[in-house]
Amino acid sequence: MALILSPPAYLIGVHTRHLNHRPLVVSLITYGIGLLTGSMVILYLVILI
Repeated sequence: MALILSPPAYLIGVHTRHLNHRPLVVSLITYGIGLLTGSMVILYLVILI
């Protein structure tokens, strides 16, 4: 019985772990985009001034 239940439990564990890692990746991407746009805005302001 435990052997039958272990693969789905393992898959669920992997899936939840994958979902838990996704927000980190998304936040890193958004942080990178924010940093890029922020630096571009600063450069634009410096060029204007």
